[in-house]
Amino acid sequence: MRFLLPFVAAALVVPGTELRTDYAPDRTLTVTSALELELATTRFELTIDGQTPDFGGEGRGGRGERSLELRRATTRTDRIVASVEGGPEKIERTFGACEESSETRMGESGDSSARELPLAGLRVALTVDADGDLAAEVLEGEEPDATELLTAIPLTLSLDALLPEASVTDGYTWDLQEDAIRGALLLAFDETLYPRPERPERGERGGRRGGRRGPGGGGIEF
Repeated sequence: MRFLLPFVAAALVVPGTELRTDYAPDRTLTVTSALELELATTRFELTIDGQTPDFGGEGRGGRGERSLELRRATTRTDRIVASVEGGPEKIERTFGACEESSETRMGESGDSSARELPLAGLRVALTVDADGDLAAEVLEGEEPDATELLTAIPLTLSLDALLPEASVTDGYTWDLQEDAIRGALLLAFDETLYPRPERPERGERGGRRGGRRGPGGGGIEF
């Protein structure tokens, strides 16, 4: 499994330095993330009451090799419109590439798919309302049916979770929590950013229950 996260940061560390992101108005921040995941089952054995059933080759429940290659990429640019107490209060967020592709193989057969996510190409105004909730207004592009996509990513950078709360000095170290790491990798938002494609309904005759299992949204099935 490989995570490609091309982030560049620079900080001057002097006694009592506070590490934080500068959210000054009119500043522009661009975040690009990419995920490449490769999984493979090279051996599978099943026994029932000590006996190995015959599934007739590499069909359902068979013992053929299976593999999955999954690629995801997202890019967004945030322009800070207004900030308060060092944090953003209103931003304009523009989404660039938001795409997912996959290749699966089971024995001698294979399948591939690619899709662009609903956020691609959108420009959105995001504001913190009086109740502290995030409100969104689409400025450019078509509003997605799942409007929760617009507010899935907070105003602040997910990398902020990796910064220490206390001031630091040269050589200072701190521990990272699991939730902070997941957030920095954007995995915490997978279920929203990468919604699972709708499965076809089961027909009156034939058809597989729940449709085809495959990669997408939240947990990755394999």
